Amino acid sequence: MAPETGVIYASASAGILPETGKTFGENYDMEKQVGLFKDTIENSLRPRLQSAHRLTKYLSDSIFLINIGSSDYMYNYLQSDKYNSSRQHNGEEFAALLTTKLGNQLEVIIKSRCLDCSCRRLNLEN
Repeated sequence: MAPETGVIYASASAGILPETGKTFGENYDMEKQVGLFKDTIENSLRPRLQSAHRLTKYLSDSIFLINIGSSDYMYNYLQSDKYNSSRQHNGEEFAALLTTKLGNQLEVIIKSRCLDCSCRRLNLEN
């Protein structure tokens, strides 16, 4: 069924990096969440709205909120007994790694053919 008012792909302990928070069990990292978003566009919204124009209008009226990244510190970098991130990277290097990875994932969202360039309101939080 297509969403009427919104969709949440949040996953506790998930991060930008796929390994973040996995010691707690499975979660949907950023890449998985992007995949679910694309699936929603293709399998729910596109069929329901039935035209590229209506899909573009729907998405351009939407607000996209992304709140991710703090778990990469709490449940990865700062847990050196479970993850080796802090042994491989100093703080600045780890921040650069997260920034690059998140930038790549945001590019997938914004430039995705699923969006038809209609994403106008994006709020990124950490």
